[in-house]
Amino acid sequence: MAKLTNEQVGERLGIDFTTASMLKTGRRLPSASLMVRIWDAFNLNGDDLLGAYKAGRPAFASYMQEMVFTAPDESPGPDAPEPGE
Repeated sequence: MAKLTNEQVGERLGIDFTTASMLKTGRRLPSASLMVRIWDAFNLNGDDLLGAYKAGRPAFASYMQEMVFTAPDESPGPDAPEPGE
């Protein structure tokens, strides 16, 4: 699995790359609505996501690094066919 950049995670979640960085480093915990977007965008286990949140910023940052920032990049690669080809 390739590591996703702050920009890629931000794009998938509809947030700024600096907010993605703060989630990754533990400087911020997400709001309830952002938690739902994280869960949905990365198809995560809700119990695990909530458990990491309840454990605090360091645990949540570790969870984000492992489960979100190393998620497969779903954008097409340079050799991917154009839609309809």
